[in-house]
Amino acid sequence: MRPVRLELEGFTSFRQPCLIDFAGLDLFAITGATGAGKTSLIDSILFALYGRTPRIGQGLADLISHGAAEMKVLLEFQVGVERYRAFRQVKRKGAGKQRLDHLESGEDWVTIADKSSRMDAETQRILGLDFDGFTKTVVLPQGEFDRFLRGEAKKRRAILIELLGMDVYAQMMRKANEAAAIEAGRAKLLEDQVAKQAQDLSPEKMAGWEAEVATARQQAEEVRELLEQMDAAIPLQARLQEVLQLRRDRDRLLLEIAPLASRLDELGAALQLLEEQSAAAREECDELDSAGSPDLLRRQAEDIRKAVRRRADIAKYQKILDGLKADAEPLAEAMKRAEAELEAAKSDVFAAVKATAADQLREHLHAGEECPVCEQMVVLVPPSKQNATVAEAQAAEKAAAKAYEVARQKHTTAMGNLKLTHQQIKSWEQDLHDVDGDPDVLEARAAKSEAARVRLRGLESQLASSRRELEQAKQQASTMEVKLAAVADRLSGAPEPAEIEKQLGAFAGRDLAAERRRMASALQEIERLMVRREAEIAMAAKAMEDANQKRAEARELQRTAEVARKLGVLLQENRFQTFVLGQTLHRLAVEGTRQLLHLSSNRYGFSTDGDEFLVVDHWNADEKRSVNTLSGGESFLASLALALALSKSLPDFAVNRDGVALDSLFLDEGFSTLDSETMQVVLDAIELLRADGRMIGVISHVSELAERLPAKIEVQKSPGGSSVKVRA
Repeated sequence: MRPVRLELEGFTSFRQPCLIDFAGLDLFAITGATGAGKTSLIDSILFALYGRTPRIGQGLADLISHGAAEMKVLLEFQVGVERYRAFRQVKRKGAGKQRLDHLESGEDWVTIADKSSRMDAETQRILGLDFDGFTKTVVLPQGEFDRFLRGEAKKRRAILIELLGMDVYAQMMRKANEAAAIEAGRAKLLEDQVAKQAQDLSPEKMAGWEAEVATARQQAEEVRELLEQMDAAIPLQARLQEVLQLRRDRDRLLLEIAPLASRLDELGAALQLLEEQSAAAREECDELDSAGSPDLLRRQAEDIRKAVRRRADIAKYQKILDGLKADAEPLAEAMKRAEAELEAAKSDVFAAVKATAADQLREHLHAGEECPVCEQMVVLVPPSKQNATVAEAQAAEKAAAKAYEVARQKHTTAMGNLKLTHQQIKSWEQDLHDVDGDPDVLEARAAKSEAARVRLRGLESQLASSRRELEQAKQQASTMEVKLAAVADRLSGAPEPAEIEKQLGAFAGRDLAAERRRMASALQEIERLMVRREAEIAMAAKAMEDANQKRAEARELQRTAEVARKLGVLLQENRFQTFVLGQTLHRLAVEGTRQLLHLSSNRYGFSTDGDEFLVVDHWNADEKRSVNTLSGGESFLASLALALALSKSLPDFAVNRDGVALDSLFLDEGFSTLDSETMQVVLDAIELLRADGRMIGVISHVSELAERLPAKIEVQKSPGGSSVKVRA
């Protein structure tokens, strides 16, 4: 895996968007002040690939920058010739997003996973490393390898088991022991089942079942023979019952037909009498209805009574009309007087207005001057006339007009009442035209008509009922005659009951149907017993076959359990794991020696003594001594050599690793203890790793180291968040 491009925002100290282009970077330093975020860059790569980091694990919300609502990381990387892009987003609230894309045909990004679990699986498949393997081969934990080199053997074994994922052997051992116990238990269960089946299926029980089947088969044959005899006798018995029943029906019909003749005569006479009475009642009703129906007669009687009441009303209103006529004449005279008075008042108003105008003109007339109206010379000014004022005349006119209006309204009201009363009388007189007669007589005739109708309806109902009864009697007689003829026809040629009883023999007088049902039920029970026993015998044979199969399965399970038990013994920690750890330590010593010889100018190499690492001093006659005798700088070189050896060898001999070409390597700290000369040796060794085609990133705050490398990524921190600057 080789990073190509890294984009992050809201990730730890990188609050603002940040972009790192790794194109052209092969060997470089990641520098910056303490807390600036150097290691966070490596964490962001791990987060983009695996969705977690070594320091935080999967508590991803803690990685979001302070004050930010979300974090986003996009890593574009290359594996061999294939290009991929991993994107992950985490929000403080709500669901985030993730996506793994593959660049196809060199230009189109195609999403191959958008679910977290699917993306993790695809990443592991593409890289050939899970999270733990990646952090032990691509990001080298220096402090852990120092403990691995100089620590206690017990702790070294634990570290190596963790680094190589060898706990899988312990899991395999537990699984093998569990499988051995399970298979042995299943074998024991099968053996117990076989033993129980052997107890339930004794030869004596099988022989008893076979004897029961033979006896039941004989009984079934006897019952079937008897049922055949019954089946032949049952139709004869049914024929006997049929003949006897026909004879009883014939006798009963003869007894029932005899009284029907006299009954028909009685019904005919009664029907004739009812027809005569009904005809007389109908004639009476027709005679009464000639004057009208009862409802019409009652309406005529009510109209006559209303006419009597209306004539009284007409006389009353005639008196009112006479009074209105007498009152109308004075009102007409009063209205004429008021009208004359009104006309006189209007004349007075005109005269008053004229006199007032003359007085006003007189004031401007002078003898010897021209009149302003006629332009004639005024000889003499006429004297003023003392008339009523205009206001007084207008008041008198208003009073006369009011009096006239009152008189007119009274006259109009009187004439209206007179007209209405006259119209009402005329209307009532028209309603009384041709209304005459005695209402009591009409109502008596209506009551008599209704009574006649009731009698007629009763007689007609009786007549209909009698006709139905007569028809039913005729039908009954006809039906009986037909039945009697049918019975006689069926009895003709039928054998005598005694002859049929003779044919029945021993079955005569017995309830063969009931006996046959009982015998058939007994046969079914016998057959069920036979079927049950035969099924039990077949099941027993099948059980024996099953028992043999279970014995074979039990033997196979026992063999499987024994193999699993032996595998569990072989995988015990003091056996197989010890062997694997020993071989791994030896290989690490060989590869570590190759690295350390270069780092120490061919002075030191590694050897092993059991679980202990020894250093071989080639400058001192290949002396082997404890690694604890190395100085601080020499210890760092030895730890670095082991770390590089494991980084190169882990994909080959780790339990769950395929051979993977690691195209990048990140070394984190530990360089501050080196002098200038040793640091140059380390850098030369790292340069050799780059020669293998790897990208090498060294994380350090040592400025001298950064200056000696061809490129560096500077991480700068500020109140607004960290930023990066790439210097090539």
